[in-house]
Amino acid sequence: MFKRDANRKTNAIGEPAPEFKGYTLQQMRARKAVNQVRIDLQRQKLINAVSDRRETADSPYPAITNTLENVFRYAQIALYSYKVARRAMGLYQSFRRAKDS
Repeated sequence: MFKRDANRKTNAIGEPAPEFKGYTLQQMRARKAVNQVRIDLQRQKLINAVSDRRETADSPYPAITNTLENVFRYAQIALYSYKVARRAMGLYQSFRRAKDS
């Protein structure tokens, strides 16, 4: 079929790629700055992950307050569910009375 030179490199669109001759000093500094920002962001993510776990493990009070908030939240949901069910039963009974009449 087609004979291809193994040493000839091409770019994505098939044109011959220019031979790499290294980075300039400015390009190296830019790459270093970008990499340093990435490292700092990753370090901050790790610090935040560890500090969040440390706060919840050391102090029992946030766990208690969180539990109380959950209890109140569930009680509120139960109360609203009861009110909705009571109104639905009243509506159902009114339709039933109308059907029986």
